[in-house]
Amino acid sequence: MASTIFLILTILLSSRTLEGTSRGDTFEVSATEKHEQWMARFQRVYSDESEKRNSFDVFKKNLEFVERFNMNKNKPYKLDVNDFSDLTDDEFRATHTGLVVPKGIIGSSTSESDKMMPFRYGNVSDAGESMDWRQQGAVTPVSGYETVPMNNEEALLRAVSQQPVSVGIEGIGDAFRHYSGGIFDGECGTDLHHAVTIVGYGVSEEGTKYWVVKNSWGQTWGEGGYMRIKRDVGAPEGMCGLAILGFYPLA
Repeated sequence: MASTIFLILTILLSSRTLEGTSRGDTFEVSATEKHEQWMARFQRVYSDESEKRNSFDVFKKNLEFVERFNMNKNKPYKLDVNDFSDLTDDEFRATHTGLVVPKGIIGSSTSESDKMMPFRYGNVSDAGESMDWRQQGAVTPVSGYETVPMNNEEALLRAVSQQPVSVGIEGIGDAFRHYSGGIFDGECGTDLHHAVTIVGYGVSEEGTKYWVVKNSWGQTWGEGGYMRIKRDVGAPEGMCGLAILGFYPLA
């Protein structure tokens, strides 16, 4: 009897091991095929097999992250591999971020310091439910800029209701890097490594408020180069720190 039970357990453990190995082999084959397709799509050419293999290893890691994330159907946004999927975190940060915030600009914002900063939209009372400056042809000569009061999404809303606003943002996380659509509300901090332009805002059919953000990573990233990111998140700094440091040009 004991030997029979031992035999059954051995068979079960062996089958699970084989099943796990089979899944791993299947993903390896799938990742290899997708890497070849990705290389063709983004016109990647490597100098030798070693460089290609290193690229594949990074790509495979990012592919697995993307596919695991997308298995959760309850997320309000989706990810996809893109032009950055063979870059290590350090390579991506070095080549696609680089916002340098001058010392002294970011600090603890107070009502007194806000009073000292010029803000022409402080009296805007009705910002409306939506605005999109992409539809307004808002391209004007720039002769200077003003700042939006720090850590104040309401002030940012008033400014964007009048014109596009450039903001600092933390955009180095894997989810942010591989964003492909939907309203982003993923994990991120407030270290401002990157700069984007808020060109609009709106409310989804489900009632989720969002900003429309124009990035500089090409049209294959996000929604044609844009991102919808959650608005009114309950934190003064906004999602990914986008309400910390905002500027708008003066015509």
